[in-house]
Amino acid sequence: MKIIKKTFSNFKNRFENKRSWQIIEPVFGALDSFLLSTNHITTGKVHLRSSNNTKSMMSWMIIALIPTLIFSIYNTGLQSLIINTPSPSFIPSFLQGLKIFLPIYLTTLIVGGLWEIIFAIKRKEEINEGFLVTSLLFPLILPPSISILQVALGISFAVVICKELFGGTGKNFINPALGGRLFLFLSFPGSMTGKNIWHYGAVSLDKIDSLTHATPLYLSKFLFNSDLILNLENYGYTWNKMFLGFIPGSIGETSALTCIIGALIIITKKIGSLRTIAGALFASLLTCFLINYLCDANDYPLSSLPFHYHLVMGGFSFGLVFMATDPVSAAATNLGKWIYGILIGFLIIMLRTFNTGFSDSVMFSILLANISAPLIDNIIIMFNIKKRLKYGRR
Repeated sequence: MKIIKKTFSNFKNRFENKRSWQIIEPVFGALDSFLLSTNHITTGKVHLRSSNNTKSMMSWMIIALIPTLIFSIYNTGLQSLIINTPSPSFIPSFLQGLKIFLPIYLTTLIVGGLWEIIFAIKRKEEINEGFLVTSLLFPLILPPSISILQVALGISFAVVICKELFGGTGKNFINPALGGRLFLFLSFPGSMTGKNIWHYGAVSLDKIDSLTHATPLYLSKFLFNSDLILNLENYGYTWNKMFLGFIPGSIGETSALTCIIGALIIITKKIGSLRTIAGALFASLLTCFLINYLCDANDYPLSSLPFHYHLVMGGFSFGLVFMATDPVSAAATNLGKWIYGILIGFLIIMLRTFNTGFSDSVMFSILLANISAPLIDNIIIMFNIKKRLKYGRR
């Protein structure tokens, strides 16, 4: 550690004495902040409000993602090999998943990182560590069969359009990773949805008729039968299997169990809001109950799906834990977080049930709530101001 500090100290002197070196100072600052500590240190008396800072929040967010990351790599390889191999073991499945995941992740990291460096140099600012979280989240919400070119385009849109054009980290009005996924969904719908994109690799011709590539949620849209759960089980999609995550889907969105582990970490460390998650769960539970009671399953197959099945299908758990709780694009006031979460939960169930144009609705629900978050906070703040003024006049 002393050698690293000495090396960085020598470089600092060069930045001060040589103007030609100053162009890469943001890159140096990012490495210094990530490996050691922030360059800006308060020396006078301070009023300590919280031990959380960008670096610690980023670190704990990555830790919260590790269970999901490890399982998603394994499951991606498993879903790829299981087509031609009856019972692939853990090591071959994990290695196969790594072979699929690494190119997507490295493309995200390199292309997105280059954009971050370009804007940091232009603005003469440090590169914010928050991109490390975005670069990990973005691959996890993509299908394993996506092309590298599409990954590069998606992360470019996420960084440049959704974040940097609005001022950079902390000023993005929507979640950048979801913004990039939305861009890919609208630009390349055939690569982002459908029944044939969730597996990676060749399929034996003699097994095509006996295997389905559809995710449980996609399949449910077309099972016009009152006993939807029985139909899902006939395809091998039991609740336990979906809860654990041994199903096809976006790389990191299949396991509700690992998402729960992540939720416990980010809530304990106060990175994500419990109010947002609880509000979304309450609203989705209530909405699902009303739809189950009022709607006809012959018209809308998903209207018969119980609430606990919604939790383990599609990106519900992953989106709720790692996307909806984004502190920048979510509501900031305490009451606003409840309303924000309720809006997300309500939209997810409504769009899933009544919109047959796409299989999942988590992305659209969270993005719509992101756009509404400033209005929600503004209404609450203005209400509180008026209430206090009225109280003060008395």
